[in-house]
Amino acid sequence: MSKTAVVLGAGVTGLSAAWKLSEKGWDVHVVESRPDIGGMSSCFEWKGMRLDYGPHKMYSQLPVFSEVMSLFSEDELNRIPKKSRIRLLNKFFEYPLKTQQLLVKVNPVKSSNFVMSYGMATARSMVAKKEDTNYETYMTNRFGSSIYNTVFGPYAAKAWGDPKTLDKSLAESRIAVPSLMEMLKRMVMGNNGQPELSASEFHYPKKGVDEISKKMLSKSKSVRLHLSSKVRRLKFSNMNISSVEIESGDKSETISPDFVISTIPLKSLVSLFPEVPETVSESLGNLNLRRLMLVMIEAEKERLFTDNWIFFPESKYIFNRISEQKGFSPSMVGEGKTVLCVEVTTDENSNVWKMPDEQVLSECLVGLNDCGIMGNDDVKDYKVVRMGNAYPVYSIGYKDHLYNVLRHIEGHGNIVSIGRQGMFSYTGMIDCIDMGFKTAEFVDSGKPLADWVKVRMGFENYVTID
Repeated sequence: MSKTAVVLGAGVTGLSAAWKLSEKGWDVHVVESRPDIGGMSSCFEWKGMRLDYGPHKMYSQLPVFSEVMSLFSEDELNRIPKKSRIRLLNKFFEYPLKTQQLLVKVNPVKSSNFVMSYGMATARSMVAKKEDTNYETYMTNRFGSSIYNTVFGPYAAKAWGDPKTLDKSLAESRIAVPSLMEMLKRMVMGNNGQPELSASEFHYPKKGVDEISKKMLSKSKSVRLHLSSKVRRLKFSNMNISSVEIESGDKSETISPDFVISTIPLKSLVSLFPEVPETVSESLGNLNLRRLMLVMIEAEKERLFTDNWIFFPESKYIFNRISEQKGFSPSMVGEGKTVLCVEVTTDENSNVWKMPDEQVLSECLVGLNDCGIMGNDDVKDYKVVRMGNAYPVYSIGYKDHLYNVLRHIEGHGNIVSIGRQGMFSYTGMIDCIDMGFKTAEFVDSGKPLADWVKVRMGFENYVTID
């Protein structure tokens, strides 16, 4: 008889796990609280246009990437040369930053500070390397305080919080260039077989990023999708989950799973457990998530710029990144108009999050005017999309709290928690699919859950490639 799995969450992590389990003969139920699939890697309709919940790209050096690409025919994908810039010191620079630009385009005093600061950091590392205690020390040890205070520090503060309180692992996973010396070496000698630090091009589905989820679901066998549904109760027998009760409107259903894979937020999952130790509750309280506002601005122009992304680390701008949907797929918006996506990252209790939509737009326009992207008269319409649980905050010591929560979940025998939300993991879309594949392989293997920790720890090695 076939085995039954319940997957909580129909984002790319959950759907990739469901797809691979179904290929191995499992009957799979995917439970999703929203009426659509894809999670954060999804699209929404606005005024006849299809827009991403923030920009996405298809690119990875992981082996799984070729399997994702095989889901699409050649004419279903856009192949896009990547172009990004960063706004610094009232000027635009190519991104990732090129050293010669920093030295040539900024004033001589500032560029001299960059060189001297980097030289001092390098000299100190040769004599007595300073310990990497947090995000700030990790970056200043490698780039010097001047470049850090101009670029990396302000951006981290806007995107993730106070750099002094952030774990160094955030820098290790999110910064493409490990050091200025490595950047210079690769500029002169090339990669020499080492992994790329920045992609020269990427792919994107012509109909939207949610096509990836739709393709995976179409390939899945014996998968039943429960949309607009939520888990009402988990029942346990001898520590294992014996049944999952789900409800959708006035209908309810009980499923008896052999295994459960959760990709929903950790706090939501643990709330379904009958008994939660106080230490686990305390650890959950220390795993914080940042909020994200997407300010979508419609303009009657074909394009506002030719970049895929532009980054804004400086604190004078309320936003930290902008993009246009047409930079990924022009057909999703149509001719003669464009939609600018302005990303504002903040905390739940901040004044920014509490601003009414019209004030958020106004604050964004101040910055967009300042750098010449668009003026107030260019705005035809706008929409503010607010997203909770957007970005995990890698505070110092967060791993101890995370492991404490995961140990409690995994102590129940037939359940694991994975994915961006389920593992408090700042991973990209293809990384999440890889996670789903490997989890399905482990679950189907029948190995004891004690062997799972090694697999899970491997998920901490994903590195962002810009």
